[in-house]
Amino acid sequence: MKVMSIWVTGTGMMEELPEDLERILSETSEEAARYTHAITELEEKEALETFKNEGMTVHEVDQELFREAVEPFYDSMPSWSPGLYEHVLELMEERPKED
Repeated sequence: MKVMSIWVTGTGMMEELPEDLERILSETSEEAARYTHAITELEEKEALETFKNEGMTVHEVDQELFREAVEPFYDSMPSWSPGLYEHVLELMEERPKED
């Protein structure tokens, strides 16, 4: 279970900002993302424990098998920018690993 909330802006808007504001916006956005990720992870763990304590059966998904099963989906999306999927995978590899 994941809850995601992101802030998106265009390159044009960022390029119009003075350099100091662009830097501040980038740095604070990264800080907010790290904070949000940490809070989300904590709340998800607490929710999962609550579900289990209330008697809910929780099934853990084999993520590698799931990844293999959905891989054909990405091949069916020719309208995506070339290299976008690979770029997202690279970014995911760079992020801190979850416990």
